[in-house]
Amino acid sequence: MAGFSPDKYHGFWIIEKPLHLKFSYGWHNDTYPDGFLVISDSTSTITDYKFANVKGRGIDAKGRNITGSFTFYGGKVIIKDCLFENITSEDALNLIRCDFVMENCTFRNCTSDAFDADFCTGKVINCKVENCKNDGFDISGSKVEFINCTVTNAGDKGISVGEGSTATITGFTVTGATSGIGIKDLSYAKISNSTLVNCATGLNLYRKKPEFGYAKADANGIKFVNCTKQSATDIGSVVNISK
Repeated sequence: MAGFSPDKYHGFWIIEKPLHLKFSYGWHNDTYPDGFLVISDSTSTITDYKFANVKGRGIDAKGRNITGSFTFYGGKVIIKDCLFENITSEDALNLIRCDFVMENCTFRNCTSDAFDADFCTGKVINCKVENCKNDGFDISGSKVEFINCTVTNAGDKGISVGEGSTATITGFTVTGATSGIGIKDLSYAKISNSTLVNCATGLNLYRKKPEFGYAKADANGIKFVNCTKQSATDIGSVVNISK
């Protein structure tokens, strides 16, 4: 178990070593602080763990902007068979500059984004998001592969691919979202064998930030079910859809 250093001013634990959590009832804010920040250049692992009823505060005592209730900065991160439930913060889980694998995890009832990866490389396998008020999965400046994941009832996008990211999306299902998959700001997505259900727009490609270019996506074997629009692009963005 890594050493913990309490940030008594803002309720975070600051952990400056690898974190290893396994086979525990979980993390609840009636007995623990408002989340943790892990800073490491080694491998951190979380297996079979439940994180519930946690409210992130947004900034720690050293002035760092902490958008996630649970944040990893640096190193390799392995997260398997975990539940993140009833999380109140901008991101339930935020990975920054990590090489990661996340598998068989569930995010449920998040007040904003469920999962956010910034400047990361990794894989998301067999994960699901249920009832988040913003994006299910949000990546920026990252290269991420999504395999057999689901998002149900997202307030904004099922997946947001932004700021020069590359996403490979296979076997993905989004049910209920403003945009099933959003690709923006010089990002590229390759999408295959995926289903978008009850979305205002299935695929949405655009440039949001002027410092970035336009977006591109190639989609193969994608099903649109009860979507108001299958796809939408701005003037410079391109989507290619094939059966």
